[in-house]
Amino acid sequence: MKRKILACLSVSSLLVSAAMCVTFSLNQKEYEVEAYTSLTPKQLPTEIDLNDSTTEEIQTYYSDLKSLAVSQRSGMNLLKSLKPILKNGQKYYSYTTSDLIWSIYEISDRDWDKSPASSITNGTYNSSTNTISNYKYKASTGSDAKNPYIHALYINRDVANETRAWGNHNQDMWGINREHVWQKSAGFEGEGSAGGARGDPMHLIAGNGYVNNIHNNFFYGYVNKTKTDIEYFKDCGLTYSNQKNNYRGESLTTGEGIVFEPQDCDKGDIARALFYMVARYNYLSGSDSDGIDSCNPNLELVDSTSYYISTGYESTTTETGKVGLIQDLLEWNRLDPPDEYEIHRNNLLYKNYTNNRNPFIDYPDWADIIWGDAGGYANPDKPNGIEGGDVTTLKLSTSNLTIDLANTGKLSATAPTGVSISWEIEDSTVATLDKTTTLTTEQVTITPLKTGETIINVSATIGEDLIKLSCDLKVVAPIHITDISLDNHSATIKVGESFQLNATITPEDATNKGLTWSTSDASVATIDEHGKVTAIKEGKATITVTTKDGGFSTTCVVTVVTAAESGFQLSMPIIIAIAVGGAVVLVVFIIILAKSKKARKVVAKAAKKQVKKATKKSSSSKKKK
Repeated sequence: MKRKILACLSVSSLLVSAAMCVTFSLNQKEYEVEAYTSLTPKQLPTEIDLNDSTTEEIQTYYSDLKSLAVSQRSGMNLLKSLKPILKNGQKYYSYTTSDLIWSIYEISDRDWDKSPASSITNGTYNSSTNTISNYKYKASTGSDAKNPYIHALYINRDVANETRAWGNHNQDMWGINREHVWQKSAGFEGEGSAGGARGDPMHLIAGNGYVNNIHNNFFYGYVNKTKTDIEYFKDCGLTYSNQKNNYRGESLTTGEGIVFEPQDCDKGDIARALFYMVARYNYLSGSDSDGIDSCNPNLELVDSTSYYISTGYESTTTETGKVGLIQDLLEWNRLDPPDEYEIHRNNLLYKNYTNNRNPFIDYPDWADIIWGDAGGYANPDKPNGIEGGDVTTLKLSTSNLTIDLANTGKLSATAPTGVSISWEIEDSTVATLDKTTTLTTEQVTITPLKTGETIINVSATIGEDLIKLSCDLKVVAPIHITDISLDNHSATIKVGESFQLNATITPEDATNKGLTWSTSDASVATIDEHGKVTAIKEGKATITVTTKDGGFSTTCVVTVVTAAESGFQLSMPIIIAIAVGGAVVLVVFIIILAKSKKARKVVAKAAKKQVKKATKKSSSSKKKK
C-alpha cells in the first residue's frame, strides 16, 4: 500500500513564522510505507500444535451426524446438519485488525519445505511432540527464520517459491493479498464487528495479489480459451511468468458471462473453501440465534453467471449471497483432490485458530452428495480425504480431453466405497497412463507420446452390473514460439535499485513459455530467474532472455550510475500561509531541495523572493480597499 508522507516543517530561514505541510517523493518515486503496523496480536495462541488430527479425532468431530438416519445424511439435509457442527465453538478473527490474519499465515499457510519447523527461532520447536512453544508472530521481517516462506494461491508450484508472509503485500510478481475465496462483496460486504465470514481463515487464504486483482469478484469456472481479445481473455502468465494458467474470460460451461479459472493445483482447494462457506453460513434451518448479517451471512452456490452482481451487497434471511459455478466447482473437487498441504492446513487451523474444520477436505465426496447427482449418504467413519460419502455409481470427470505433447493431462473417476476401478487406453502409442491413487476417487496422469486420437476406458463392477465409461483423448502438437520481446531494451538505474524486465512471447498461446535469463557482467547488474534486475556497481551490463529451447533471444542494455552527491533530488510542493496586515495570503510554489550548499542557497533565495512578492501584493490589495 502506498502512502504519501506528510512532513510539517518550521522554516525560520524564510524570515516568516509559517508552518508548511509537505507531500514529497524521493528520486521521483513515491515512498512506499509499510501498511501493517508492528502490532503483535495477543489474541493468537503462542503454543502451536503441528500434528494432524487422527482418524478417531475427526470421527469424533462429526459424531453428531451418526445420530441422524442414513436418509438424513444426504442432499441439502446434510448441508443443514453440518452448520451447527462447524459453528459450535468457532473462533473468529477481525479482518480489519490486519496483523491477525497475516500472522496466522505464518503457521497455516507456511511452506513447510522451505521454512521447516526446525528453522523457527522466534519460538521453541519440540521435534518429539511436533509442537512450538512461546511463538512470537512477526518477530522480525528481516530474518528468514522469522519471515517464513508461505504457499499462495495462483502462484505456479513448479517455480522456486519466493513468497513470504511479510514485506510484500502488493499486486506484483510475488506480492500477496488476503484472498477472500468467497468474495466478500457477494453477501457480506459490511465489515461487521466480530470478524465472522469476512475474517474466516478457512476461506481467507494467502493469494498472489496481481492475480487476485485480475480475478476481481467474478464467479469461478472454466474459461473459453479460444478467445483472442486480451482485454476479454486474460492469461495472467503473460505479465508474470510464475502466474501462468490463471485465466479470466467467457465461461466455457455456460457460454456467457465472465468467470475466473485458477491453475489446476488450486482448483480443488478453491472449490472446497467455497463448499465450506455454504455449509458454515446458511439459513437452511429457517432460524439462527445470531441473526443474518455481515458476520453471519446466508450463502448459496449457483450454476449461472446471470446471478453475478458487480457491486457489493448484504445477504438476508430471504436473499442469499451467491457464487458459482457449481458444476465446474464439483469437477474441480474431483480433479484436484486434497493433497498433503491442504489437509495439513485444515488441521493447523482446527487445532490452533478456528476450532472448526472444513468437512470437504475431510470428506471430499460429500460435495457430490449435496450438490451433485452421486446419491448415497455421508459416512463419517471414513475421514481424512481418503474415503468420503458413499456414491452409488461410476463417474468420470470428463468425456473429452485435449492435451499437447509438451504437457501432461489428468483424469479422475469415482465409484462406491470398496469398488475397484479399472483403466485402459486403447492406443498406448499415443499416451500412457499413470494411476496416482487407488482410493475411491482415483486419478490418472496422462503422458502424451505422439499426436493422435485414442480412447481411455474406465470400468467398475457395482453390484451385478459392469459399468463402462470412456473419454475421447486428443493429443496435439505443441505451439512453438516464433518471437520474443522485452518491454525495455535499454535502462538506466542507480546502484542498489531494482526493476522488473517483462518478456512477451509470440504467439500468446505458445506451449512452452519457459525462459532463461543471463547477464554479461554480474558485478554490474544481476538478473534472477524471473527477470528482476538489480544494480550492483557503476557500469554497463547486457541482460539476455532466451527461450528454453534456445531458439529465440533478445537483450536489454542496463547502465548503472551512482546516486548524485549534489544537484536537485527532491521535488516538493509547498504551501506557505503568511499573515500580512491581518489578512492571510496563501503562496503556492515548487522548490527543489538538494543536498549541496549551493542548491540550498538557491532554494532560500527563491523562497525569500516569493515571500516578498506575496507581502507586497497583500499590502497593495489592502490600500485598494
